[in-house]
Amino acid sequence: MQYFLGAIALAIVFALIRRLIPIRRIPCVEIGSVSNTDDKVILDIRPYNTADNSHFNIPYPYLNRYHDEIPFTELYLISSNRTERNLALRLLTAKGHQVAGYICN
Repeated sequence: MQYFLGAIALAIVFALIRRLIPIRRIPCVEIGSVSNTDDKVILDIRPYNTADNSHFNIPYPYLNRYHDEIPFTELYLISSNRTERNLALRLLTAKGHQVAGYICN
């Protein structure tokens, strides 16, 4: 019984770490210092109704399904909250995308 409770507690800790702790090597950048060019893409993972239409938009719930449509260039991420940002950063780096930073809110 103790091993079972220990395994559940360990799973909860890993889930919280994945959601709450950001990846260290990815910096926060200002929106004015980044622009959409051929070698840089600003990816907006906010919902469609709150996203800016001038950026590449895939909401976070659809990101795992449509990550193949994202060009393999430097990515800068715009998100609505920290949890979405951290989960999207981990997903995109695991799928092989080069995330150069995220836009500070």
